[in-house]
Amino acid sequence: MDYIPRLITGRLEQMADNAPVVIITGARQVGKSTLLEHTFGNICRL
Repeated sequence: MDYIPRLITGRLEQMADNAPVVIITGARQVGKSTLLEHTFGNICRL
């Protein structure tokens, strides 16, 4: 399955630059982990 780019990606990167911790919340199976993996690669541990 191909990754669908998210509109929130730019804002997430900006928030991560300004804060030591960013919390991503949401319902099950909506792509939270996939978003983090594609945005930050190996930087984050899931």
